[in-house]
Amino acid sequence: MSEFLGGTGCSCLESIFKALCAGESATDLMAEFEQGCESLSGDEIEALFHKLQQEGVPFNSNPDVAEFYHTVVTEKLSAHQILQYAPGHPVRVYLQENQLIRELFAKINRIDPQQDLDAFTALFEQIGTVEKHY
Repeated sequence: MSEFLGGTGCSCLESIFKALCAGESATDLMAEFEQGCESLSGDEIEALFHKLQQEGVPFNSNPDVAEFYHTVVTEKLSAHQILQYAPGHPVRVYLQENQLIRELFAKINRIDPQQDLDAFTALFEQIGTVEKHY
């Protein structure tokens, strides 16, 4: 379990979701979470979602929560998988390569090639330069 969530991190993540659901800004909390939380396990997220659901927090249908989840929380979940393996371990290298490629594809999906062809082309070329070991 991540040390960050074992202490104040869980309350920080919980506070972020509650603030977003209430229509409030959680920018400072999000920055603190991104800086202080190295990784998250699926069990931690599941427990938090269960708690929020029991409290009646409508996080499932909130677009701000979905955006935060997809941009930040999924990255922390991926990091948890990666950190299970020692640096240089073939599975860790594979997961890191996979994560990098996914991040680049996520960026390229947010660009309209008809409006910003240079950025689209640059990202497309960057995807081609990612080292693939496995």
